[in-house]
Amino acid sequence: MDYFTELKRDNRWIHERLNEEIDKQFESSVLPVHESLSEDRDILKDYLAKPGRGIGGSLVLRLAGLKHPGFDYDAALRVAAATELQNAGILIIDDWMDDSQFRKGQPTVHERYREIEFHRDVADARAVQLGMLAMTIATNIVSDGEYPGQLAVIRTMHHANQRIIAGTILENKLPNRRDLQTRESVRSVYKSKTGEYSFGAPIKSGLALAGVDNPVTLDMFNDFSSNLGLGFQIDDDTMGIYGKPEETGKPNTDDMRHGVYTLLYDAAKGGRRLKELYGKRDLSEDEAVECRELIRKSSEKNLAVMALQGHRWKYYDNAASALYRRAWNEEWNPATREYLQSMVSFLKNKPIPALWSPPTNCRT
Repeated sequence: MDYFTELKRDNRWIHERLNEEIDKQFESSVLPVHESLSEDRDILKDYLAKPGRGIGGSLVLRLAGLKHPGFDYDAALRVAAATELQNAGILIIDDWMDDSQFRKGQPTVHERYREIEFHRDVADARAVQLGMLAMTIATNIVSDGEYPGQLAVIRTMHHANQRIIAGTILENKLPNRRDLQTRESVRSVYKSKTGEYSFGAPIKSGLALAGVDNPVTLDMFNDFSSNLGLGFQIDDDTMGIYGKPEETGKPNTDDMRHGVYTLLYDAAKGGRRLKELYGKRDLSEDEAVECRELIRKSSEKNLAVMALQGHRWKYYDNAASALYRRAWNEEWNPATREYLQSMVSFLKNKPIPALWSPPTNCRT
């Protein structure tokens, strides 16, 4: 099974339903406030149309069909659309906090508003408000109508929002709180943010639609999504510094300028100069090059960074192994496991810059 092909196919259906749901919610609750809010609807829909989205929504669809192919596809499509909208709201606010200018090669929402608002603070406030509105609309979408597993889906979405916001608060504390700068704190951020909105919450919603509530099974999928989130975020942190903007669609200086405390930075344990540069808001391009080189040089003599690069493989392998526990019912839809396996393989084999190379005389 080719994961990327399957993902694109799911996203075609999800995106169509998502536009319908946004129009419906705006017509019923938002535009009656004032017709000028159609401008905000258009900005939100433009943001959702960006390429490279859809992991969460696709997971909802695939897990909803875990027990049998004859599931309520319309309900699953509704929840998948809401999941993508919820994640968009989270990322809109996340982009603003990082002051990122681009995502997926397109201007971020706060940058769009800065083009039309005279005051920067008003533009930024509108971006945050649109992110909050998106998350609220997502909850309304899953609350409409009646379908099996609905209450569990609503609870999952609320619980995910709480965990994601809590993880974001912790993430913002880390750069300036040395007492919190531990690898366990960083892993907690990874699990409660990326692990939750990209994998954990969508999988739980899909399982709720499938009528799966066995604690042992839920634990198996939680282990799967947690490991996947850790591996995925390590990759994202590496690409956030060493990735090429023309390929990632976002700047490779934001993390350094904002001093984002990641497992990569924690492992590098750089000297005075790295600490001077990392977190410097007006970091120049030359200083960014120097900062990357300092991390790389630290990596060459730092076993912790070597171990971190190996950990990403371990996390992906752990995720794949979770699918073969006894909790997996062999009567379930085999296509679901095949899809999840293909996703792990796709993510694991993405080209990620290596920060160190083994010595040429190293035995393999």
